[in-house]
Amino acid sequence: PGCAFFRPNEPFAVPLAQKRIRKIQIEASLACRLRCPGCSNRFQVQIRPQPFHMDLALFEQLLRTLRADDYAVDEIEYCGQGEPLQHPRFPELVRLARAHFPATRQRLITSGNFDFEVAIAGERLDEIMVSCDGAARESYEQYRIGGRFERPIQFMRDALRAGSGRPGALVWKYILFEWNDRPEEIRRAQELAAELGVHAILFVFTHSKGKSRRFMPENVSEFPVHFPNVITNATPIHYQQ
Repeated sequence: PGCAFFRPNEPFAVPLAQKRIRKIQIEASLACRLRCPGCSNRFQVQIRPQPFHMDLALFEQLLRTLRADDYAVDEIEYCGQGEPLQHPRFPELVRLARAHFPATRQRLITSGNFDFEVAIAGERLDEIMVSCDGAARESYEQYRIGGRFERPIQFMRDALRAGSGRPGALVWKYILFEWNDRPEEIRRAQELAAELGVHAILFVFTHSKGKSRRFMPENVSEFPVHFPNVITNATPIHYQQ
């Protein structure tokens, strides 16, 4: 019941009995350059054992075992309490997964505070989600402490211009806080998303400290939508109500 993905209102299902895994989440790295107030990273690095990067041999062992036991895997998602792109050999993780499960969708969730070409090194991901909570430096850097607004914007721009490493889909994730939820800034974010050419911009209703009280799941119908590629969602805890 304490799991963030627990859905008490959904029917019981056991997909593992069919040897099918919908999603494997891989915490490629616990390291992170940012110090976001709502993240538990700074506490976890103090209590969890090192190393803070996923061992490639361990990852490949997981893949080999799943394939040997005839499991189907729909998606591998690189996420966690750290920044996946802090892994010094992140492209090799993607390459290994593609070699063992060529049809499996691979998805990356990142802050985007990196040079795209260096971090991805030409490896193709099916989807990249970039967390960028604001359409201006002042609002973005109030939560993404240690980050710079220009970096995720440039990361998304470079991702869409890339050749072999261009993602199948690029999503801008925008968590709604009280300092970035003005209708004018939300409209500007949508305009910037359209200029960049991202496939979708996802606005997330959070439960964290500083959450938006102007826009919440309860009044989602009032959220200002100006472009057809706008999506709204909520952090998992909202689905446990």
